Amino acid sequence: MHAALPEMLADIEELVTCESPSADLAAVAASADAVARVGTRVLGTAPERLVAEGRSHLRWRLGDGPPRVLLLGHHDTVWPVGSLATHPFRVDAGVLRGPGCFDMKAGLVVGMHALRLAGATAPGRPGVTLLVTGDEELGSPTSRVLVEADAAGCAAALVLEAAADGGALKTERKGVSLYRITVTGRAAHAGLEPERGINATVELAHQLLAVHALADPGRGTTVTPTLMSAGSASNTVAASGEVTVDVRVRDTAEQRRVDAGIRALRPVLPGARVEVAGGPNRPPLAAAASEEPFGRAVRLAAELGLPTPSPRRGGRRFGRQLHRGRRHAHAGRARRNGRGSARRRRARRRRRTAGARRARRRAGGRPARRVPGRCGARTSTDPGATMSIDGGAEDAATPARVAAEAAAATAGVRMREIADLAGLEAVYRLYDAIWRPDPANPPVTTELLRALAKGGNYVAGAFDGAELVGACVGFFGAPADGMMHSHIAGVAASGRGRHVGYALKLHQRAWALRRGVSAVTWTFDPLVRRNAYFNLVKLAAAPVEYLPNFYGGVHDRINGGDETDRLLLRWDLEDPAVVAACSGSFRWCDVQAELAAGAVVALGRSERDGPVAGSLDGDTLLVAVPRDIEELRAADAGYGKEWRVAMREVLAPAIAGGSRVTGFDRTGWYVLTRNRDAGRAVR
Repeated sequence: MHAALPEMLADIEELVTCESPSADLAAVAASADAVARVGTRVLGTAPERLVAEGRSHLRWRLGDGPPRVLLLGHHDTVWPVGSLATHPFRVDAGVLRGPGCFDMKAGLVVGMHALRLAGATAPGRPGVTLLVTGDEELGSPTSRVLVEADAAGCAAALVLEAAADGGALKTERKGVSLYRITVTGRAAHAGLEPERGINATVELAHQLLAVHALADPGRGTTVTPTLMSAGSASNTVAASGEVTVDVRVRDTAEQRRVDAGIRALRPVLPGARVEVAGGPNRPPLAAAASEEPFGRAVRLAAELGLPTPSPRRGGRRFGRQLHRGRRHAHAGRARRNGRGSARRRRARRRRRTAGARRARRRAGGRPARRVPGRCGARTSTDPGATMSIDGGAEDAATPARVAAEAAAATAGVRMREIADLAGLEAVYRLYDAIWRPDPANPPVTTELLRALAKGGNYVAGAFDGAELVGACVGFFGAPADGMMHSHIAGVAASGRGRHVGYALKLHQRAWALRRGVSAVTWTFDPLVRRNAYFNLVKLAAAPVEYLPNFYGGVHDRINGGDETDRLLLRWDLEDPAVVAACSGSFRWCDVQAELAAGAVVALGRSERDGPVAGSLDGDTLLVAVPRDIEELRAADAGYGKEWRVAMREVLAPAIAGGSRVTGFDRTGWYVLTRNRDAGRAVR
């Protein structure tokens, strides 16, 4: 590596002098060109270019066989265009300087050269993936699914970030939650009749104090209001305002506590409304996840005669992009060389913040004028191919497809459409084994499936090898609506507990988006707790209508001849909550926090698991479901019907009256927000 230092410095200069602020898509695309050029030169092979929602990512797959190690970095930075004018690239007394060199363009070059020196591209070498994303500083909105997909099955993930003080390797990181709190009041003239207004600025101040009180320094929990705005004119009572909140925690319990506290916010001023958007963005990365790769680093350092590295907790980076439950270790962070002392790094951060402010002032509050670097504007001579759907331009289907691929990899299945007669017969047999219906009334017939598939509708399966372990069927709605109805989905016993159902729905979403469908509807039994959690939390679908006895009496193993009340769901495929859920960021709900905040129980549950009528007098209503309705039906059909009637009497009029189902607690509670002028709605 010492012999390669001059070449490495030249490569770093090429990347640093191509400015790449995350929000500037053209700059990030040009930076991806520069990274691709350097990587192709060093590794001898061009990357695959992955573009999602205009954001450019690069991936090299090296060696033979499935990847065992993922090297992870990013080429976007927090530095605005124009920063090179005040912070030019230079090497000064052994210290490398320039916007983005620390985080993390030097690390990218170190990783590339390390791969070359290790012979990663030679025939017969184990598989290695190098993934370089272009939106990390924004929270990885489009690249998270790429990281999760490439991490699946790897033994370790190494992040090309600089070492901590003294060369320490970062083996654990705090979890992150991101929120936007919006306050709505009422405008009025500040001089003539301020008393007629509801001051959103004052309400926002109350909420800021409540949010700040959720921090717990003793447990390492920070809750920090960041960007804030309110009002529209200096002589008008503010009608609206909002603040974004950054939360960092060391353990999941704290993340849940703060999330519940923020979702429990209630307006202080009469008539004001408070809405909360966002939630947990990354879970904490525990040190235990990095024990094995850190121990290997210690052993290798001893063998090479290098100082023994120490572990260190880091801030928010890629560590938490790796999906919970993956079958791989979260690795320690790879060290960057030639970075100077920790004291110099802290000074650089202070200068970077001041420089960014100066650049904004020079531009009159707008992004500063671009200073040409080596990479110039983006050209059409990409060294790698751009990922697209059906050979077309990038669109919403691209990140949806990546998310679907990641979900399938997690479930260990291969997704494909089914149109052949043998495959459709297998779907029929699968559904028959799951529902065990009256032979005269199967859920679907092979003939119907054949007609749906021939008509261009959705019939798809999840395969574990040659075995069909799950299937989903849907058909298009009225052409003017641009919608699809998902009629039936089921997972075999051998596929349960593996998130096969989640993979099926994400495949359906990507398929639908590719065909211009904007929303998918389906129905489910509101008494089945696991289905309510799956639909409302994991998929972020929204209940829109209660349908009493929709299919009539169905005699099968699951419905047991009971009336078939259903909730109709609408899945808006590009809604931000749906996009987040399909990236693994779910909307949690805590019934205890809701109760503490004043929610009332509209339908409760007795110790014997029976329905208990409650009160409908509240802005937030809680509606219970039985612990296991299918067991109840099998043991006592009358008890099951009791629950059916009780649920119908509460949910049907509430939804018809405009109340929204805004969440579901996994312990078995719907959360409804009443349709009133004053109150809080959480999305």
